[in-house]
Amino acid sequence: MATAVCRLAKRRAASTLPAQRRVSRMSADSRRTLSTGSKFETWAGYSRAVIDGDFVFVSGTAGYDFAADTIAPDAASQARKALETIAATLAQ
Repeated sequence: MATAVCRLAKRRAASTLPAQRRVSRMSADSRRTLSTGSKFETWAGYSRAVIDGDFVFVSGTAGYDFAADTIAPDAASQARKALETIAATLAQ
């Protein structure tokens, strides 16, 4: 059983190599970072989004309302707010 699991893990790892190679070819010259000015971006040291060619990588976006300094109590509202933040970031 352990051998079968190991083989499956190797196959899955091998199937992800093309995507990893694509990402590793990103160059600093073609890369652009986007920020919302959130205190969390400065504190944690990340960019809200990174654009490289036709690819956009989004990270660290929660359903936090920066204007009110609160987070909604339910998942649906948090998801809406996170997507609004992403849309505003990409509109830059």
